[in-house]
Amino acid sequence: MRFVIIATAVAAVTLAGCGKKEEATTVTTTGEGYGVSTRDGRTVSIQAAAPQPPPPGDAPGAPPAPPVGARTPDFAPLYPGATLKATTTTTTNGHQVGSVTYLTAAAPQAVIDFYKPKAAAAGFATSADANIGVGLMYAATDAANQRSMQVIATTEKAGTAVVLSWTSPKS
Repeated sequence: MRFVIIATAVAAVTLAGCGKKEEATTVTTTGEGYGVSTRDGRTVSIQAAAPQPPPPGDAPGAPPAPPVGARTPDFAPLYPGATLKATTTTTTNGHQVGSVTYLTAAAPQAVIDFYKPKAAAAGFATSADANIGVGLMYAATDAANQRSMQVIATTEKAGTAVVLSWTSPKS
């Protein structure tokens, strides 16, 4: 339950700062393999996604590929072996805003430690690195390129629940 509340709060805060100056289309996909597209709060389509086989030639013992439907920017990849729960992306005011929720067997600190060097290598500066009581949070910004990312990792019965959010200019 705590995971759902945190995921909902992060998505609401992330999307609230986007404004409503242009019509926005939001696509939400779930781990169950379907997607719902909405435009300004109205459902415009529902799509089923067929399961995809792994790419040929995957090396034995290599970390699993990200789940189908997990489209994140290069600076905010999905943690290896993650079990995707939901993704939400929207484009508004020339920016892509997204959020991915997933579960992993890795500890919250391992998840945060995975994202820190990726953010630094992409030119981000740490804006928050904290224990938030229910878990850990890491946030970073790249003001010069108008990009940001935030990771919240909490311990749940099923493993570590992660909410990864980002903002970047529309490409």
